[in-house]
Amino acid sequence: MVIDRGAQTDSFRNRVGGKEGLSEGLDMIMCRLVAWVLVILVVMPGLVFGQLAVWDAGGKSPRWDIPENWDTDKVPTINDAVAIDLPDVNCVIDEGVDAKCMALDVANLTKQVRCGLEIRGGSLTSAGYIRVANPVDTNGIMTITGGTVNTSNKGRLQIGMNNRSYGVVIIRGGEVTASDKVEIGKNTGATGYLYIEGGTLNVAGYGSDDFELATYGTGYVYMTGGELRVTDQIKLAQGSASNSNGKAYFYLYGGTVTASNLRSPADTYGKPYMDITDGRLILAGDDTATVNDYVGRGWLVGYGGIGKVVATYDPNLDQTIVTATRPAAEYAWAPTPANLSEVEMGQTGIRLSWRPGKYAAAHRVYFGQDKDAVAQADASGTWPQYKGQQTQTSLNVGQLELGTTYYWRVDEVNDNPWAPAGSPWKGDVWQFTVANYIVLDDMESYGDLEQPGPPPAPGSRIWYTWRDGAGWTMPSPVQGNGTGSVVDPNRGVVHSGSQSLKIYYDNDGTNMFGQNTAFYSEVTVDLAHLAIGRDWTRWPVKALSLWFYGNAANTLEQSDGLYIKINGVKVAYDGPAVHLQEAKWHEWNIDLTRLGVDLRSVLSLAIGIGNPASPTSGGSGIIYVDDIRLYLPRCMPQIVKPVGDLDSDCDVDMEDLALLAQGWLQRDYIDRGSDGILRNFASQTTQWIQDPDRGRGLQLDGVDDWVDLDDAMFGNFHDRTIAVWVRISEFPETYPYVFSFQNAASAPYRIYIRTRGTDSVRVHFVEDYSPDLKVGKDVWRHIAFVLRDTPDGLCTGELYGDGLLIGKLAGRPRHLGAARSVSIGCFGDGSSGFIKATYDDFRIYARALSPDEVAALAQGAGPVDRMMVHYRFDETSGLVAANSSSYKFARPLLVAGELYTAEPEGSRVVNLLDFALLAKSWGAYQLWP
Repeated sequence: MVIDRGAQTDSFRNRVGGKEGLSEGLDMIMCRLVAWVLVILVVMPGLVFGQLAVWDAGGKSPRWDIPENWDTDKVPTINDAVAIDLPDVNCVIDEGVDAKCMALDVANLTKQVRCGLEIRGGSLTSAGYIRVANPVDTNGIMTITGGTVNTSNKGRLQIGMNNRSYGVVIIRGGEVTASDKVEIGKNTGATGYLYIEGGTLNVAGYGSDDFELATYGTGYVYMTGGELRVTDQIKLAQGSASNSNGKAYFYLYGGTVTASNLRSPADTYGKPYMDITDGRLILAGDDTATVNDYVGRGWLVGYGGIGKVVATYDPNLDQTIVTATRPAAEYAWAPTPANLSEVEMGQTGIRLSWRPGKYAAAHRVYFGQDKDAVAQADASGTWPQYKGQQTQTSLNVGQLELGTTYYWRVDEVNDNPWAPAGSPWKGDVWQFTVANYIVLDDMESYGDLEQPGPPPAPGSRIWYTWRDGAGWTMPSPVQGNGTGSVVDPNRGVVHSGSQSLKIYYDNDGTNMFGQNTAFYSEVTVDLAHLAIGRDWTRWPVKALSLWFYGNAANTLEQSDGLYIKINGVKVAYDGPAVHLQEAKWHEWNIDLTRLGVDLRSVLSLAIGIGNPASPTSGGSGIIYVDDIRLYLPRCMPQIVKPVGDLDSDCDVDMEDLALLAQGWLQRDYIDRGSDGILRNFASQTTQWIQDPDRGRGLQLDGVDDWVDLDDAMFGNFHDRTIAVWVRISEFPETYPYVFSFQNAASAPYRIYIRTRGTDSVRVHFVEDYSPDLKVGKDVWRHIAFVLRDTPDGLCTGELYGDGLLIGKLAGRPRHLGAARSVSIGCFGDGSSGFIKATYDDFRIYARALSPDEVAALAQGAGPVDRMMVHYRFDETSGLVAANSSSYKFARPLLVAGELYTAEPEGSRVVNLLDFALLAKSWGAYQLWP
């Protein structure tokens, strides 16, 4: 049976919850309902809630302070949540208006941004958030031309937050202060715009005062004047190791931006871009190294890439001042590839192009791998870097070496007598690096054309190239491959660019259209239909890489493994099967040298789920595939590296020796767990209370009290159990912390047990969240979180409430290394997130308890073996919570220099045994494969 792809796929999307089947009226109702329920449940907790005031524009003018403009017929107070969602009539705050609210949402479901708030004067004070286009499928606009706008010390300014939300904030005057963060285009699929044309935007007052542009979504800043003052970091496309979708565009065309620093490139996973023309960026301290790193990566440019970025450290001011200069009119400009950029090798090679100088009649081009030679070369004919004089403003330099940096220069020439003096005008040396891979398919070339070929025309349907089990009917019927696969292009979940390959798999014998199919799903591409062609030996590539993204709703049976086939040779995915159920990107690297495939004639590539050799009924779901590439051997320390490579750069050199020296003679040791240290308690006694239900306990005031735990106890923190009795008295919107753990490395490894703003608690484990555990106000509850090692080398999380399992979290790599800022009752080392609660019987076990053991703990019994820490909180005075457990455990040796691991636990030391291993591998450099 052959099907109509368009009709059937749309029908399927309606069936799984798409918008196509909803009326516009229902959309509007649901949008408003969702928006304001979120305001009530998420924004308000911890504040004194009055009522929800919704803008209905019933008054004679659109001013905020007219009661008839609100559905309550009352002007909102500081205790009222405010919703502005009319598409046609903006709310106005003018001179003399003192507007107040508990939290503010500006959002409406319309095709154009017409739902808005105008602040022309007066003042607006929000005790909580100000959100412009927060819920899914909404948009909104807020314009400030005068007056003041302030959030409290717990409020954020958020612009375009969730999928298909579109928020705009324009500042032309006045002063805006967000006393927490500014977040623009935060989540995947969200888009936010900030225009600063005058006035001032302050991000200050709370403690985590960052300016976050496009964490996972898309964000734009256009600044032509005014000031942006950021207390802490500027984070452009921060993202995470599992989500690099963020795209940040910051155009500093005027005005001044001040900040503590730019976020480290090592902790930036998305695609940041900042263009400086007439504006200034001022950073605290000497941040020139980070600025130059941004420039080198092509993240920070001047005048759209034609100018120079200049970073100057002023020791008198202790500031780094960043500006840009543009070239004089006589010189060539606007190089393509952009200066300092990385470019992918195309099938026709690399073409250089540029914009000509004002007086140029001809152009002399210099090109090569030696920067100094390109800079010094002339047209005398003795320099191989000289490529000739031409009138065209482009030059194809052909196929270049992958992973190699090239330099080029264009001198502008005009020897006519009327031309200004100075010819030739010697240009700057530009550079670019050819990527160390060849693109096999980045999924960007597919569109809506119905030209299946063969070969399919560029811009044609993706299923003409990636053949699935369904086939197609247009423009003429073609059978599918009979498996349970169906493909579509996807623009919502992408690894890079704007599109990925979406694969529906269904291994139960029928596909999503009801057709009878095999018990496995497979999609196949003929390499002759891709630009790369069939001969992969044209480049010295050794590995294939692809990125895939799973779905938590995917069902998997034992036979449902991910695989690829190259010329029919099958390679099974070597990572955990649970990756197919994780909504995050995973890279799969395949060593081509081990397959025995003739890379001179690669006919086909297949991606599948199931077992074609022995098919049995299996599960169904969706995966996304993107960025299939062929790589040169490269540094892959997570796969292989030399023994003495301590800094994971794939070689053994002086930097590794320095790391070994830093840890010289440091050792592990075996000891009891440490006592907890009480911080910021006003008294020696009042915190130690007698509770009628639990007896003695420790009471925290929710203002600044917390308990400092010894970070050294928490190295290599996996296969552990955290358990505590706690009675929480307040649930403010700051989401206080019952317990907080972070790793000492830059990559985030989190174990946060925290409240949810309502009477519930959840766990933030690495990048995932547990289900909510309802705990109630002033009710004693037993909370336990079990970190359980799994045979595949991962560590799962289990949240228990009163001995009952609340939810499981997927396996993550085990925590290895040091910990930092481990604490009870706050975030970090007392920086924020203080909780008003009473604690009793806090335990940490050096093993993962069984469900029965957790249940016994909640009943007042439970195991006593291998307790690293047991705080009974039965003291009557003092600022120390005594550890009553006598169990001794190894404090691991966590310095980088520990190479020799045969020493027994408790006797490990960085010494000559480690030095000998480093010396033996001295000078080694190892790439994969």
